[in-house]
Amino acid sequence: METLQLSKGRLVMLTEAAVILFLGFWMLEEYANNVYLQDYVASFWAVNWWVAPAAVAALVIVGGISYYLGLGRNGMDEAMPERKTAGEVRVALAQKELVTNSGVMVMDVCPFCNSSLRMVGEDRFHCRKCKRYFKR
Repeated sequence: METLQLSKGRLVMLTEAAVILFLGFWMLEEYANNVYLQDYVASFWAVNWWVAPAAVAALVIVGGISYYLGLGRNGMDEAMPERKTAGEVRVALAQKELVTNSGVMVMDVCPFCNSSLRMVGEDRFHCRKCKRYFKR
C-alpha cells in the first residue's frame, strides 16, 4: 500500500479546493437567506437564458478541437515513457557502445524514450513521442 506524500503542490491544491468549497457553501447559504439575491438571480436568468447553453457549447467545441489537434491522442491507457536525465542517457549510450570512435552517436531510436526517429533533414531527426530533435 502506497503512502500519501504531502508535497507543496498537493498542499496548494487542497487549500484551493477547501477555499472553493467554503465560498460555494457561503454563496449557497447567502442565496437561501437573501431575498434580494434571489430576485437578482431570477431576473438575470430571465434575461440571459442563453449563457448556460453557450458555455456548454463552448466547452464542447474547445474540447473537440483540442482532441482533434492531438492533445487527447495518447489517451489514458497508454503509459507515458519513463523520462531519463542526460547523465543516464550518456551512461546508457556508453554501455551500449552507440558512440563511434569519432564521437558521433549512431541513432535509429530516441535515447530518451526508445521510439523510432523520423528523418527531418539530411542530418536531423525528430522523435514523435517525446518531441525532441537530434543532429547526426
